[in-house]
Amino acid sequence: MTARSRAGGTTAGRWSAARGRLRAQVGGSRTRDIWGAVVGLVMFVGFGCWFVVDAVTTQVALATHGVEGTAFVLGRDHHRRGPDELSILVADVDDGRPSELQHWNDDARPGSTIDVVYDPRDPGRVRQVGVPGWGWWESLFSAAALICLALGPIVVVESSRELARRRRDRRAARTG
Repeated sequence: MTARSRAGGTTAGRWSAARGRLRAQVGGSRTRDIWGAVVGLVMFVGFGCWFVVDAVTTQVALATHGVEGTAFVLGRDHHRRGPDELSILVADVDDGRPSELQHWNDDARPGSTIDVVYDPRDPGRVRQVGVPGWGWWESLFSAAALICLALGPIVVVESSRELARRRRDRRAARTG
């Protein structure tokens, strides 16, 4: 018996066994990757759709039963990521809670008053008069959500086909 045969057979046999173990490990991780991509896609589309629906319902509520009023500008909140917010206090609302504007024009400075449209049922929904309530941040999420919503079913169908093929291959390997 040679040293090669005592160490586990021929070199080709050892490589074949190693390839089989590697395929089993990589196949399992790829299946997890597929499930992770599908779950991530569903979560992103869900968040994006929620974001878009919230922005659209705010605009519809302000357009249908918004009331014009004045607001006192308290200050500007700077954010490292995302748009800055303008903290305001609507004069016509009795609750005294400040609201935030994400879109405003340059004449809104701390200590000044501005004209706003607000929802009397939900005073947190507020927009400065003459300023669109939809900016680049909302447009970015809307576009990404629509793209994922359009491509999502394709990814899910192809992923389910791949997972079904792998399941068939495993069953065939066990029985055959």
